[in-house]
Amino acid sequence: IEVEKHYYSVPHNYMGELVEARVGYTSIEIFYAHKRIALHTKSNEIGGFSTNKEHMPTKFKEYAELTFSHFIDWAQGIGCHSVQIIKTQYENSAEFTAKGRYTCGQLQSLAKKFGDDRFEQACQLALEIKSPCVKSIRAILQSKMDISSDHNLPYQGELPLHQNTRGSSYFGGSHVE
Repeated sequence: IEVEKHYYSVPHNYMGELVEARVGYTSIEIFYAHKRIALHTKSNEIGGFSTNKEHMPTKFKEYAELTFSHFIDWAQGIGCHSVQIIKTQYENSAEFTAKGRYTCGQLQSLAKKFGDDRFEQACQLALEIKSPCVKSIRAILQSKMDISSDHNLPYQGELPLHQNTRGSSYFGGSHVE
């Protein structure tokens, strides 16, 4: 509800109901049918929000807990490259952005699907190629690039024999035209 140009939460089961707000010097009390259903510390922030997490439905509470620090704690249980990938998802943005939550949720799904060890290896590769995004990590895991022990070594296949091959004498300067 809005009280003095600031928004205060009420328990979710009272959404849309007609409630009464009592404004004190330091607090805001919210009543429904003469029963107090919420108590907030009064805020003078115009357009601000005072939200009590207990007022949220269970699904919203779970979503609200998906913070930057939540994802960092999760990634620390996997490895340093995973932590770095999580940090890059929140660069130049607030710690609670929906985009960061969504992206990190996708990363958690990949780790669950492919396992922590492979996920950490894929994060390392993504950082090496300077593409620390979900799309790259998913491609690395799906193509099993993270499993190859030779992923850093270039490979030159055998060339077939043909008439246009120059021998060592050509490059040594003793070639005749």
